Amino acid sequence: MSKLEFPSSYIKFNCTGCPLEENKIVWGQGNYKNKIMFIGEAPGVNEEKFGKPFVGRSGNLLNIMLEKAGLNRELFYVTNIVKCRPPNNRQPNDEEKLCCRSFLRLEITKIAPKLIVTLGSTATNAILFNRRSMKLIVGKLVKTKIDLYSYLVFPMYHPSYVLRSGITRDDYLIFFLKLKRVICKIYLTQYKRLRWLVNEICKK
Repeated sequence: MSKLEFPSSYIKFNCTGCPLEENKIVWGQGNYKNKIMFIGEAPGVNEEKFGKPFVGRSGNLLNIMLEKAGLNRELFYVTNIVKCRPPNNRQPNDEEKLCCRSFLRLEITKIAPKLIVTLGSTATNAILFNRRSMKLIVGKLVKTKIDLYSYLVFPMYHPSYVLRSGITRDDYLIFFLKLKRVICKIYLTQYKRLRWLVNEICKK
């Protein structure tokens, strides 16, 4: 299946006043029609270089985990809460997150995802509006409300956390296998028109 990119015509670009406005913008990419969003923190060096989210070491690990779980990244939409790389790959600060919030909400509104997969504490806190420890919510399906609409959220550790030996790859894979079960349940009960996708993902 061909890869679909989020239409640039949806973006009313205005970054005036953002501390990162001189940096290269890395928009989300992927198949937005299948209603599954992966949201990370911010672009890194490789993402800035190639203009695509999750193409560095973290992206490579994400691809490996998805493949091992029987999931194809090209079926999903991948983005970040901040669209430009912060200096020295540090975490985005509150001002930067605030400046990009309208773009992220626009993505969510246009896609209307059946499931949002947050990668890491920064993305999880931005979507769930809390500061709870990842250990308390990782791998658990929770609900949140954004602009009066409710969404299901599946918090995951960021791949960089695994690369820093926060958990083992085997333990990380367990979350992806659980994610697959969640996705299959959603498609089977809420999104039945995508029968071909159910067959491709859920019967492996």
